[in-house]
Amino acid sequence: ETPPVVTAVASDDAATLVITQATAIPGSATVVVTAENGITTKTYTVDFRFISDDATLQQIAVNGNPIEDFDPEELTYTVVLPLETTDEIPVITAEATDENAVVVVTQPTEIDGQATILVTAEDGVATITYLVNIELVSIDATLSDLLVDGETIEGFDPEVLEYTLLFPDDSSDLPLISAVTNNENATMEITQATGIPGQATVVVTAEDGVTELTY
Repeated sequence: ETPPVVTAVASDDAATLVITQATAIPGSATVVVTAENGITTKTYTVDFRFISDDATLQQIAVNGNPIEDFDPEELTYTVVLPLETTDEIPVITAEATDENAVVVVTQPTEIDGQATILVTAEDGVATITYLVNIELVSIDATLSDLLVDGETIEGFDPEVLEYTLLFPDDSSDLPLISAVTNNENATMEITQATGIPGQATVVVTAEDGVTELTY
């Protein structure tokens, strides 16, 4: 497309103008004004570009932390926050791909709520809406009870991970370990001892699927 033709009028009739037209869009035209004294000059620049219809985002962040693996074409995201340590409504921010687009963020009204991000392209017509859902999951991988043959281990403390139990030399029955997770959404895997002496383990994985403790 041929760019528009730029014309100009100097404030002083005695000044001279040199106009260099843009050759393409995007492109720039320049107007160099030289005063009557032949020394003083001023250059004006007129930039031409097409109005953008890009309404995508290049980044969404939750409490300042960018969403991992963000894809401008993916419009819905779920962000998981730790239940035990999140006590304020998260703040969602977003950055448009095109600096001339307008971004309006409607923040969630509760901790485990939803934010909407409306992006309007520079042309004022193209729009895209992104959704960010906040979910709270527990990071609690502790036990509320640890039992041997149905009886709570003496001195059990959820923060203490290792216990030693003593049995008579002539004991032949292997103890059976059982346990109760502190958070009902945590999972556990119990490996029983195969002999005495021996060791049983209880591996607890929190609801987040990452936090883990081994008793």
